[in-house]
Amino acid sequence: MRRFLVAAIASALAALLFGCAGGGAIPPPPPQAVRLSTNTMNFTALGASAAQPVTVWQSTLTTVYTESDTCKGVATIAQTSRVALGTATYSVTPIGAGGCTATFTGTANESAVLTITVAPNAGGGGVTVSPSSLSFLAIGASYFQNLNVSQSNFTGAYGESDNCMGVATVSVTSNAGGAAVYEVTPTGVGACQVTITGGNGQRVTVGVTVTSTSVGIQ
Repeated sequence: MRRFLVAAIASALAALLFGCAGGGAIPPPPPQAVRLSTNTMNFTALGASAAQPVTVWQSTLTTVYTESDTCKGVATIAQTSRVALGTATYSVTPIGAGGCTATFTGTANESAVLTITVAPNAGGGGVTVSPSSLSFLAIGASYFQNLNVSQSNFTGAYGESDNCMGVATVSVTSNAGGAAVYEVTPTGVGACQVTITGGNGQRVTVGVTVTSTSVGIQ
């Protein structure tokens, strides 16, 4: 009986040693999935100041990741830290409106996908005008005033509407890149309103008042 136990133990040890030596008896552990600190990123502004980080990790044995994306014209993606214990950090910088995906691949071709949406016109606060109202004490082209318009995180052009017929004319002198200048010229005594519309349907109304009948240079 003792001989039988000794032989059985010896056989088990031999099998274990054979497996550890690469005999194939013990299969390797399955690869771990690649994980991200976030799977979606949304941007409402453009440029380096709006960049966001994403952390990638897998097995502690992972030493390098590859990154591929469809983000040309939408975002740039740059690795900002070397892989340490299977972890790396990338920076995503929005450069244009649109949507794209970035794929991070680690050991055993395991990968994870980051979905990126850049909508600079969808965020930001309300439309800002300066001055907030316009008052005229004389009539004529020489008494025009400028209305300056801006909106945070807006990069498009503004819309303008008014009910100023017979009181004032409103003409645009510049309107691009989220900034605009309108020229308001008094044409008659009265009051009216000018409405400016920006990104995400945001709008502001400016009151215009003409109280003098003095006529300037037309």
